[in-house]
Amino acid sequence: MINKSIQPDAGSNLSSRRIVFGVLGAVLIVSGAILAWSFGKDEYYEFYLIPKDKGDPLFPRRWQDLVFLGCFWSILFAWLGLGCWSLRRAFRKQFSKPLS
Repeated sequence: MINKSIQPDAGSNLSSRRIVFGVLGAVLIVSGAILAWSFGKDEYYEFYLIPKDKGDPLFPRRWQDLVFLGCFWSILFAWLGLGCWSLRRAFRKQFSKPLS
């Protein structure tokens, strides 16, 4: 038999999960936005603006650069999607209870 006095209150457990999901989602979205902004700014300055100011020709990217950019942005969008999912889960009206 399970002693009910040992188990924590289900309401506080659910509210702590909501807080954890909310904080996790906010951290993921803010860090992803900062990462996207800084990477986009660096790409613009290094590969477009500075070569034009110097008068250098704009060279096309190599295939390795294109593969890296595709992987980077795919991972970043997955990162932001996970943050949105976490925030959506934190602010749902009916939070799913554990199966136990």
